[in-house]
Amino acid sequence: MKDALLQKLGLDEVPKIQKRDLENLLVPAHIKNKYLSMLKMHHSRRRRSLPSLAGILRGVPGNADISGEYVYSDTTRHRMVFDMEARIPDHSEVTMAELKLYQRASHHRRYNVEKKNHRPVNNARVSVYWVEVLSSGSNRTSLVDSRLIPIHETGWKSFDVTQAVHYWSKTQQKTPMHLEVWIEGERPGSYAAEMAKSVRFTTQEQTDNTLGKPELILYTLNLEEYG
Repeated sequence: MKDALLQKLGLDEVPKIQKRDLENLLVPAHIKNKYLSMLKMHHSRRRRSLPSLAGILRGVPGNADISGEYVYSDTTRHRMVFDMEARIPDHSEVTMAELKLYQRASHHRRYNVEKKNHRPVNNARVSVYWVEVLSSGSNRTSLVDSRLIPIHETGWKSFDVTQAVHYWSKTQQKTPMHLEVWIEGERPGSYAAEMAKSVRFTTQEQTDNTLGKPELILYTLNLEEYG
C-alpha cells in the first residue's frame, strides 16, 4: 500500500516534514469541516454503543420516569392516566416508550368443572390503546400494542407505547396522557374469555404503594447533540 501510494503521488520516498514546514500550513475550510464532522460522528457512535447507567436504571421497575394512576378498572378494562407535564426535555424526541404493568395471578377461579370440556387456555390477549379525549367530551381510541401473555403468572409485563406518546405529543401536550388496556380471550369463545378474566393488573401490596402502579419509561434522544 505504501509503494502504491508513493507511485500515485509520483514520489520515490516518504517526504521528511520539518516543523517549519507546518508553521504556515493552511488547511482548506471544507477539509477541516469534513474532518470535524467525521470526528464527531465517531465519538457519537462510541457513546451510543455503550449503555448509560441512566438507561439501565430506567429499565428497572420502580425507577420509572412517570408513575401513572388507575382511574378505572374491571375484569376486562383498565384505564390509566399519566401526568406528562415537563416530562420530555426540550430539544429532544422520544425514541421509545415502554408501559410496564404489574400482573398478579388469580388462582381462585380455575373453572375446573368446565375445563374438561374445553381445549386448554393458557394465555390472554392484552391490547393497549391510546385514548384521545376530544373537545366534545367523547373519546377516540387507537391501538398501539397487542400480544398474548400467560394468564397464571405474577410479575411485570412490558408493552411498546411509543406510538401513543407520539400521538399525544402532536395533539394534547397540555393534558395528561390516557391509556386503556383491554383483556380478551386468546381465541373466540366464552370459555377463553372467562379464563382471560384471571389476568389482573393491579398495585402490589407492599409498604411502598408506588410499587405496582402503571409505569411509563421514556427513552429520549437529545437532538442538539445527535441531531
